[in-house]
Amino acid sequence: MTVSRLADGLWRWTVPHPEWNGDPNWGREVGSVYCETAEAVVLIDPLVPAAAGDADRFWRALDRDVARLDLPVAVFLTCRWHVRSAAAVNDRYGARVWAPAASGHGFDGVVTDVVADEARPVAGVMALVTGSPNPNDECLYVLEEHAAVVAGDILLGSTTGGVRVAPAAWYANSDAERDWYRWRARPSLERLLAHAPRTLLVAHGEPITTGATEAIAAALDAS
Repeated sequence: MTVSRLADGLWRWTVPHPEWNGDPNWGREVGSVYCETAEAVVLIDPLVPAAAGDADRFWRALDRDVARLDLPVAVFLTCRWHVRSAAAVNDRYGARVWAPAASGHGFDGVVTDVVADEARPVAGVMALVTGSPNPNDECLYVLEEHAAVVAGDILLGSTTGGVRVAPAAWYANSDAERDWYRWRARPSLERLLAHAPRTLLVAHGEPITTGATEAIAAALDAS
């Protein structure tokens, strides 16, 4: 487990994904985000390390933070492929689990609340639902205090240190998905630019800690 402090109350950690299949579009190390807000301890796409020692260290640190802040825990999921350890966090803290859909692969029995487009389920955390059809329903989260965007699968880190739009092959399960990717993905993602993010935290790839707005614009131009 690798843990990085990005700002006061904003951390990112990476661990090896236990189900990594060797796909070159995403590496074995995947990222999760911890953010302290006025209303909740927010975890986005949390994955608890599989190694016993790291798992113990993770839970001890999170227990301390939850006790210190004396706030409820809120889990936000970007997509159904990133359910990860949401159920374990819910079991431990009674967390609410927000996602862009309530049921289907991965979400059944885990999601407690469906997040609406442009809603703020927790003050300072704004949801931007991409509109991608089932089963690839996805949501990006804007951490407003930090001018940061957290993305799941639709935006990926690139080998040059920037960002890229996920490949079309990931959105080819149906005509509806293919049409969304061709005609509606870019307009949906362009909304991020209005928030002028400085930071982009992707699940797959390295974070961009400065110039995120320009990096996203370049990725959209290249898509």
